[in-house]
Amino acid sequence: MGDTLDKQYRNRDSMTARRRIGVKIRRLREAQAMTQEQLAKRARVSQSYLSQLESGSRGKMPGLKVAQKIAKALGVPLGELLE
Repeated sequence: MGDTLDKQYRNRDSMTARRRIGVKIRRLREAQAMTQEQLAKRARVSQSYLSQLESGSRGKMPGLKVAQKIAKALGVPLGELLE
């Protein structure tokens, strides 16, 4: 029982972190009046992948390289994207 609760707690934290990053990406993108398609092209990721990140539906956090590419495309430091 304890293992199950621990896994649920970790999954919830992971989902919260994914959602936070997705919201941050969306806010930064919209503040620059940029479409998902435009950001995806600048970051060299697919628009569908970016959409999944923004919605938090992606099964895991973006990797460091992807996060760096998105931050660079948005013109912000990586730390701002991840805070």
